Amino acid sequence: VSPSRLGRARQELQDLIVKDRQVRLGLIVFASVPHVLSPITEDTNSILSALPAISADLASPTLQGSSLTRALERAENLLAGLPEDSARAILLISDGDFAEPGLQDRVSRLAATGIRLNTLGIGTTNGATLPAPQGGVVVDPADPDRKPVRSALNARLLESLAQAGGGLHVQADFRDSDTDAILAAATVSQLPPEASDARTRIWNERFWLLVLPLVVLLLPQLRGRARRRPTAAETSRGTRS
Repeated sequence: VSPSRLGRARQELQDLIVKDRQVRLGLIVFASVPHVLSPITEDTNSILSALPAISADLASPTLQGSSLTRALERAENLLAGLPEDSARAILLISDGDFAEPGLQDRVSRLAATGIRLNTLGIGTTNGATLPAPQGGVVVDPADPDRKPVRSALNARLLESLAQAGGGLHVQADFRDSDTDAILAAATVSQLPPEASDARTRIWNERFWLLVLPLVVLLLPQLRGRARRRPTAAETSRGTRS
């Protein structure tokens, strides 16, 4: 894809940030280990300034690979610090070239805690070689011929992960539709019904606090009326009537 898969990912992230500055975002890049490029923050300008730093050089040549499980664990730790009633979601931007067992189960467990997984596919089914941090391309060390490693889009896996995570899968393109769909999906909360009911009850109880200042302001007037005694003329008029 043009200009490259990594460059395209940066463009998609920039579109998401610019289109909605109200969403709190964190940013994790990962190979065989995850690296937190930005904690969850409302300062989207800091994330925008960090986007050019996303490159293959962030991963050590000795730590090549893609461990999505570790990246999900790191994201879960970051999201754990948010209020319980927050709409918590993870957006996975990848070509889906993962060979880890148990990914669907791991994503399903996240969804059970209220963390949705959305996926954004970048790449083509034909695939492409991987640029090496030191230059050239990544080769398969297990291959005696040292053939270049090719990574291709696995849309079926990304769709299955999004389904297991109660989220949405979209294919990256140059239109606004993918960005709009992801932002809409990211604002959906997945709290259990009892949590939603409790939050409604708390809101109703706090609503009554707004009435208290009015009652306090009225009390002096009511007390003033109670202390006022009728005059003799008013008493005699009341007797004649």
